[in-house]
Amino acid sequence: MEWQPIETAPKDDALLVCGTRQGWEHCGPHIVCARRDSWTGRWSIYGAAPSRHSPQWLDTIDPTHWMPLPAPPAEKGEDK
Repeated sequence: MEWQPIETAPKDDALLVCGTRQGWEHCGPHIVCARRDSWTGRWSIYGAAPSRHSPQWLDTIDPTHWMPLPAPPAEKGEDK
């Protein structure tokens, strides 16, 4: 699947999102696992996201695109 506009993202699902940190646009886009709350509309971290920044920076992410998370890796010995 390819990146989709953020306006089409489902609510309450964990997704990959791409966006910029407000006030840190010079750092370029970030790709993180996030979830949009259906009540507040806020994007927040969902699970662990590898980053050198503390998790609270995700409160200020301004996502522009999304895509579904990939399937997890197969367990050892399972068919692919």
